[in-house]
Amino acid sequence: MTNINVPFTLHASVTSADAYEYWNEPGETYDGFAYQWILNVSVQPMLIGEQNTFFGAYTDVNIQIGDWITLYYLSPSTSLQIIDFVEEPSGTGTVSIIVEDVDRYNQYLRGYDGGINPANPGTFDAIIYRLGEDGLPVFANIPPSSVSQDVLEEINSRFKYRNYLQNNYRVYQENNTFSIGDTITLNANGKYTLASAVGTSAYRVIGRIKDIEIPSIGWFTYEPKGKLVRYLTPDLPGSPGGIIYLDPNNPGKLTASKPNSGIAIPLFIKINNNTGVKLDEVLQGGLDNYIATRAPAVSDDSSLGYNYGSIWVDITNKKSYINVDPAIGQSNWQLIGSATSSLASKTAFGSVKIGDNIEVDQGVISVPKGAGINKVVDIADVDSTGITAGSLLSYNSSREKWETASQIDLNIDGGEY
Repeated sequence: MTNINVPFTLHASVTSADAYEYWNEPGETYDGFAYQWILNVSVQPMLIGEQNTFFGAYTDVNIQIGDWITLYYLSPSTSLQIIDFVEEPSGTGTVSIIVEDVDRYNQYLRGYDGGINPANPGTFDAIIYRLGEDGLPVFANIPPSSVSQDVLEEINSRFKYRNYLQNNYRVYQENNTFSIGDTITLNANGKYTLASAVGTSAYRVIGRIKDIEIPSIGWFTYEPKGKLVRYLTPDLPGSPGGIIYLDPNNPGKLTASKPNSGIAIPLFIKINNNTGVKLDEVLQGGLDNYIATRAPAVSDDSSLGYNYGSIWVDITNKKSYINVDPAIGQSNWQLIGSATSSLASKTAFGSVKIGDNIEVDQGVISVPKGAGINKVVDIADVDSTGITAGSLLSYNSSREKWETASQIDLNIDGGEY
């Protein structure tokens, strides 16, 4: 039987604190201040099943990169994210971790001077905890006498203000020129760019810029367009910025290739192997292009989002195409109609006038002046055998077909419109 464990929380004592990384930004207020530290920490085991030792206990081996530690012996209390281990936890009750003042939160908002002192020897006045799915801390087994309600509210307020699991994703990208409010996409090379409405970029919009240059030049934070999901397993397939779909050939599995079955269910936009933006799972059909200035090529294929039934309109040459096979590198586009100014289609054959052209099996057949066509026909009514450009047609009432005829033998049926 599987049991529900209590939320991960450890009481801790910081035995030493050494600066690890410093800001190097000449001219800024916090230039030369530490923003990362190495902390040596002792932890107290926490029973997983309250007082029932049958379920075991949380120890230092349960600490994960991405967890947080709050030093509430400092005034004001200081919350830092665990970004790495100096050595992997081994179950000894002590651990050496690298922590960061994310966004310079303590420096900017508290006037924090960048220094950290260790706790009094043997005093457990820090807590290590994990964020819940809503991006807020989850605590368990904290006696009121050890951590005051004011401190817990202070910790909660810190994550309500900067919620890193849902509302904010921090990125460093050198020489970016983004502005607050810009809509962005993530490319396969891991670089963010301004979103475009042309091609598949519109499908891959990942979020909107919320702030820039926090904590310093080159950094920006964006609000994902869907729920931000971290720690995904197994790894997401494909490249950063790609749409991840439900795999129609492997039930329950994911694929980075858009299904060619006509039904594509997008689940995530990939940020990295274990992080993605959850999408609305709205069915996607093939991509259409209504403003092309050329005919489609074999490279306009499923890798760009085109699918069976995709429409392509060449506004320069006044022609339209439909995709009948989006295979990568071999995309097959078929011309729709004759694409001439006097197009005769099945629904418009009754309006064919003397001198117009009609299309049969992609060959254009001239209707000579004086032919007097007054028979409503469609492609099935035309006998294409022997038809070439410039052929004359006459209507054979016994066969109910339009067929080729010489000028002398031309006979026009006066049938219905």
